[in-house]
This record gives sequence, C-alpha cells and structure tokens, in this order.
Amino acid sequence: HNTSMYNALVRYLRTKGTPTHMKPKVVSLLTQLLVTPTMFPTDDKPDLKALEGIERAVMSQCSKSTSSLFLPQRLLQLVQLVMTRRAAVRFFKPKTVTSEATKGVHVSAALV
Repeated sequence: HNTSMYNALVRYLRTKGTPTHMKPKVVSLLTQLLVTPTMFPTDDKPDLKALEGIERAVMSQCSKSTSSLFLPQRLLQLVQLVMTRRAAVRFFKPKTVTSEATKGVHVSAALV
C-alpha cells in the first residue's frame, strides 16, 4: 500500500483512453487498496479527493437508475468503490479526543 500505486490507478481509471475491459479490474484494485486503509504508512496517506468526481458521476447514475430493482454489475462495482472511499475518508479524518485533560487535541486515526 502506497500513494504512488493509488495515484497511478486513479489516473488510469480517469484517463479517457483507458480500455473499457480494464476498468473493472482497476476499480477492483482501488477498492482492495482502500478497504484496508491501515496498510498505508501514516506519513503516506492517499488523496481521496481524487475520486470525488467519479463518486459524483456514480451517484448521479444511481439516481437515474430508478426504473430497475438491480444495478448493472459495473455500476454496482463502482458503488462499492464509492462506499469504500467514504469509509477511508472517515478513517483518515483526524479524531478529536474529548476528555477534559486533552480537550481539543487531535489524534491521528492510525493511533485510535
């Protein structure tokens, strides 16, 4: 797990010329990276904002798919990536300790 690999996969996914048959594999690899955010070194956090545009597009497509009970497989895989990204955002978000002795002190999520 490192940001270089993450960034390369995000760039590849966002590139217009990416072969369609490769995108599901890239989405799967990104999801696998983000499902265990603890594997990233504490000083090498991925830029999760890089997937915000993809998240907006996926959620927009989901809201348009109201006519069917089930989402297409590729869209479902992207929804899984979006949900995993959201969980990683929560993981990397600094935690605030609320005890009186440490009021307002930020603690790294990796330590919590």
